Amino acid sequence: MEEEKFRRVYANPLGEPVTYEIAPYLSERGFLPGRQMFKFRDALEIGHKPSDPLLTEDPLRDGYADESFFDQHYEKDSQLIEQYDKLYAPDMKYIIAYDNWPTWNWPANTPNNPRGTPAVDKFKAAAELASLYTEAYNRKLDGRGPVYIEVKNKSTIRSEWIYHNDATYDSWGLLADFHNITADKIKERSPEVLVGGPTSANMTLDTSAFASAREQMRFMDLTKGHLDFYSHHFYEGKDLILNETDANYGGYLTGRLEAVLDLLRNHMTLTNNIKPMVISETGTLHSGATDIDYWIQLKNFNAYMIRYMNRANEFDMIVPFLLPIKWWDKGSPDMLFRYEEDGSLGVPTPLKHYLDFWKDYQGDLLPVEANDDKVYVHATQTDNVIYVAVNNKNPQRLSLELNLELGGAKIYDIEQRRLYLEHGKLHYETKKQADLESLPMAVEETSIIKITLDKSPVVKDILLEKTYYADEMLKATGQPAAFQIAAPVEQLQSAVLRVSFGRENGFNVPMSVTLNGKNYQRDISYTNKPGRFFGYVDFDIPAGEIKEMNQVVVSLPQQGGTVSTVAFINYYAMEGSADSSPPETVANIEGAHENGWYRSDVTVQLEAVDHSGVAGIYYRLNDGEWNRYEHELEIQAEGTHTLAFYSKDKAGNAEPVQSRTIAVDKTAPDVTIQPDRIDLGASNKKLVDIKVKLHALDETSGIRDIQLTSITSSELDSGLFGGDSPGDIQGAEFGAHDLEFKLRAELSPKAKKRVYTVVYTVTDHAGNHKTAEADIVVTKGK
Repeated sequence: MEEEKFRRVYANPLGEPVTYEIAPYLSERGFLPGRQMFKFRDALEIGHKPSDPLLTEDPLRDGYADESFFDQHYEKDSQLIEQYDKLYAPDMKYIIAYDNWPTWNWPANTPNNPRGTPAVDKFKAAAELASLYTEAYNRKLDGRGPVYIEVKNKSTIRSEWIYHNDATYDSWGLLADFHNITADKIKERSPEVLVGGPTSANMTLDTSAFASAREQMRFMDLTKGHLDFYSHHFYEGKDLILNETDANYGGYLTGRLEAVLDLLRNHMTLTNNIKPMVISETGTLHSGATDIDYWIQLKNFNAYMIRYMNRANEFDMIVPFLLPIKWWDKGSPDMLFRYEEDGSLGVPTPLKHYLDFWKDYQGDLLPVEANDDKVYVHATQTDNVIYVAVNNKNPQRLSLELNLELGGAKIYDIEQRRLYLEHGKLHYETKKQADLESLPMAVEETSIIKITLDKSPVVKDILLEKTYYADEMLKATGQPAAFQIAAPVEQLQSAVLRVSFGRENGFNVPMSVTLNGKNYQRDISYTNKPGRFFGYVDFDIPAGEIKEMNQVVVSLPQQGGTVSTVAFINYYAMEGSADSSPPETVANIEGAHENGWYRSDVTVQLEAVDHSGVAGIYYRLNDGEWNRYEHELEIQAEGTHTLAFYSKDKAGNAEPVQSRTIAVDKTAPDVTIQPDRIDLGASNKKLVDIKVKLHALDETSGIRDIQLTSITSSELDSGLFGGDSPGDIQGAEFGAHDLEFKLRAELSPKAKKRVYTVVYTVTDHAGNHKTAEADIVVTKGK
């Protein structure tokens, strides 16, 4: 599971100082900042504070910003960088969405432009501003700027993109033009940045007989080759119960989410324009301070999490609209922490349960399915622990029974983490369960069941999930709709045929699907209600019924509807998935070293590779306990250490224990020197024999080398006065272990004292060295 993809909150990494207090709370639970907006007019033209420098229009270029502003105010900020690095990894990925361009980018005579839509003839100027800011902000943070840039926030809304209000404009064509111009300009200055859009605010693509879907598809076609990703928002309303209501539900969590995503992916596939998606806002359009209010937000956060994780390969990042604080709206209840009127950080709100609920959900994906189409499941495994996340979308309570294939392992412990509403009260609890046969589930509850086994189960096979879409989309109902789907059949284990469809007021006829001549029926009378229905049905298909080219005919004999997409979700056995070979682990040891000794702190990174995947790496230092390797090890203590390690793979194979000896000596030797003569007496120009006693000790790695480094004199060797003798230092072998040499007792007439300085260097086996010196003098005679 790619945890950084899903564990996000709606925040900029840097902001008001109070946000830095929250960062450790987030990181302890494995959550990171994900996304925030940057409004050009608010931040640069008006300023958030009186002291903020203000951007102005370039007086020589109509509509363009004064470029010198960024040179003056966006130099590298060491203090900000230090703050960033205290809280996050320097390469953390996050999103910034641009909005509200300055007034000099606006169309003329347009006072009602609440989100600063640029004028058509100012698109290039607005794009240049976006590129200048992107480059400058990244420079200010020395490469820690956003990886993802959304060109324009919520650009599908009329107030956000004012050309949607005027039928004389091709508003979606202009939106694509602006995205292309801006993306190209940003990447011209900052080629490492990924740029996307349209940051859709309303993804009910079935609106107006799927006119909204066609607009999105056209936008993708027009921006192909320019954008790096497509971004969208998904929100639920304030409904307590979504299914079996009097009218068709207008949100996404009753099937519309999957139907919308399939529509987008199908079009990408047909146009050879497959790009990742970013869901930069998701959650609930509701707030309030009661338990019910918080429950509505939490239940939808959790439900979305499972749905997104089940399509993880389609997304680069998911950001729930969960704000740590609203520094601009003190007292607001819909944030993670209360923000007091005096600007201090208050206590966490019940929204904290979302972070605590998912904080240890991790591991590799396990295949799992439910026998109820209103129950959504996801499962992972890490070592001997299996996590199963279950979301009950039924309007009734459930008694859940889990059936597991444990590969010879036995259940040691069962915990159920629950987040639910009962009698108007919000409950968050973790309880031990005796078995997996009758686990309670409340209405719209999400539970995580943690199953601890006595050993890691043996993985027998690895499945590859692949989705194959039909050759056509958006076919009208009322007559048979024919599709073709190409799909490989080699190693195919099972298949699901998914049909997405929609209609105003639903359908009062059953659905008939023919696959390669075999008929399948489905009662869809549950859609026959007021309001738009858009969702999907799944048919389990035996693997033997699938061909290389498949003919699918969907019959819904009621006009006015649409079959939007048809797809196979196939599961293949990966070739050679049976694994009987153990993993191979490599220890990467870093530190300054010589001769098998390290003279600095040592870091060790353990990396393992295996055909079926690595289940875990384990290590033991000296005679300590065995531990699971989670992050790089640091060895600081001096002495000789033994690091033992091994890995296990998902098939249960364990490699033989390896070991490495890591010897650390960071301390230089102790050394003292004592010449037998420190005073050569009066100047008589004679050479005097000197013998040096040297004592050196290194208790860790030992002494490797002793060298006479230098002998210097406070006077020149010759030429100071008439009759002085050259060669004042003789018999000294520098760079060697030389303890005997000769010094001349000579002093110039004008000097009171001459000083010879003798220097020795002692080095231990780790390369640590220390010098010692002694002075030997010549003085005037009395």
